[in-house]
Amino acid sequence: MTILNTKPKSLVVAMVLAGTFSAFASTAYAVPVNFNGSFVAGCGDPIAADATTTPPTPATYTCNSSPSTKADNVTISDGYRVNLILNGVNNLLGAAVILGVGSRLEGNIDADATVALGVRATMDGNISAGTTAALGAKAQLDGNLLAQTTAALGAEAVVNGYLAAGTTVALGAKATVNKVEGSEQAYVEVGLVRVTVDSGDLYAGTTVALGADASVDLDLNAGTTVALGAGATVHGDLNADTTLAMGVGASVMGDAKVLGAATMSAGAYACKNFTANVMTMGAGSFVKENLEVTTAATIGATGFVKGELKAVTATLGAGACYGSKHAGVLTLTLGAGAGACDIFTNVNTDTDERC
Repeated sequence: MTILNTKPKSLVVAMVLAGTFSAFASTAYAVPVNFNGSFVAGCGDPIAADATTTPPTPATYTCNSSPSTKADNVTISDGYRVNLILNGVNNLLGAAVILGVGSRLEGNIDADATVALGVRATMDGNISAGTTAALGAKAQLDGNLLAQTTAALGAEAVVNGYLAAGTTVALGAKATVNKVEGSEQAYVEVGLVRVTVDSGDLYAGTTVALGADASVDLDLNAGTTVALGAGATVHGDLNADTTLAMGVGASVMGDAKVLGAATMSAGAYACKNFTANVMTMGAGSFVKENLEVTTAATIGATGFVKGELKAVTATLGAGACYGSKHAGVLTLTLGAGAGACDIFTNVNTDTDERC
């Protein structure tokens, strides 16, 4: 095991996401608890690893009482397993709690500071982090994740539960957050305000950023900005209090509501209703149902709104179309071959395969 006594928490998170992190204990706390092959009070010595099972069984600690308090930094070294659930202990307490590469925890984490899961680490339980929570590449959490500041998932990491952060949520490429029925409500502190998070939500007090091909099977709510990378998908509703930027081929399957400006790159799409203050749609992008824009809407070439288009000013590029036009559209500018979809049949408005 490697103990890094001088690394700040932000560097630990960066190392976890990059896959270069082993284990961590801070000199700020006098009593670290290290699951590294030695005796741990309340858990004893680990049962030896068994390579003959399928899959192989790692060296396993089974705890009869809590091995730590909120004054401890806790590390589970690379490849070790800790089972708190078997004997009903349930919660692993700590200041910072770190799971090493390929390690596994069965039980909940309740930490006053950082929680970090290394590359391919797995956990069956809930995480509550007083500051930041980070999952390394291909790490998996079967439970809910609550971070009072930032929550970050590395590439191909998975959370099966709700996810909430007081500030930022960031998902790496192909990372996934899946909805699990029956999850409990939780809350995060945003400034001086306590925000309740429902079980079907991904919530960030400020920004949400999804990497390329990332997927969220929840309603997404952001206090400021949402950015969806190329091919990223939100399967529920999306609410952004300032702006939304959708990358090439990104999609929102539910309703989208943006209080500021929304931008859809080429081929991006929304499968239900879309509301924004300003809307810019790239070439070939579409809104399947109604688009309601407070000020100006621009639809790029061959883009379309299959339902009603409502805006003060609407500009359609070549071959773009709309299903119907609200009476509130005061200025309508049409490019070559643009107009009503039932008249201008050059536009393919078939959305069934995508929505």
